[in-house]
Amino acid sequence: YRVARGNRIRLEFEDDLELDRDAWHVIRVEHADGRIRVSLGGIGVMRARARAATDEGRAGIWSDGAATAWFDDLQVEDAPERDR
Repeated sequence: YRVARGNRIRLEFEDDLELDRDAWHVIRVEHADGRIRVSLGGIGVMRARARAATDEGRAGIWSDGAATAWFDDLQVEDAPERDR
């Protein structure tokens, strides 16, 4: 989702992922120049484009419904210049 003026807007939906609920997984989200890429365990699962400019320095983590998410090594960092 992206949030604009307090409204959630779905970017893309992937519902056929089969994950071991008792295992740790690595998720990577890259957002640069309006492009958003998400990979899970090194496999691309989503690509989207942001429709509006965003303020730099903001990141959020959200879990849907009754889901629980645990993070063991959460990192938010600027992309290297070559990736921008």
